[in-house]
Amino acid sequence: ATDTSGTLYLTPIVLYAGETVGYMRMCSGSVGAAVPTNWWFALYDPSLDLMAQTADQGAAAWAANTVKTLALSSSQAIPTTGVYFFGHMMAAATTNTSLRTPLVTTVLAGLTANGAYDAGLTTTAPATATFVGTTRAFRFCQVLSP
Repeated sequence: ATDTSGTLYLTPIVLYAGETVGYMRMCSGSVGAAVPTNWWFALYDPSLDLMAQTADQGAAAWAANTVKTLALSSSQAIPTTGVYFFGHMMAAATTNTSLRTPLVTTVLAGLTANGAYDAGLTTTAPATATFVGTTRAFRFCQVLSP
């Protein structure tokens, strides 16, 4: 699925107390980004408050079927086990990259926090994410230790 330019999308991810997250990773699908202007990943807590963001990748290319791993601005120690959120945003003059979507169970499909949040974004993730759109397909994403 290809997302709307400049919109933050969140995907739930279970993290466990004591883990440390330093990197975030996603895989593009069959469509690469055409003329991206800004794109980044961000980690949100269970209350949808921003924990950390990666650097804005600006106009850096993201080819089709390519894994991108980006470092967070600072490693994040996970305080409590729960559902956190992997955020991604891309603004592009022409076409956003498509993103890989795994098969999910009906339990995951019922999570309403998955989908479109704040629109009109460029370089910075919002301090608190605000739902603005319908739910979307789940994205394949990973968080990695530093």
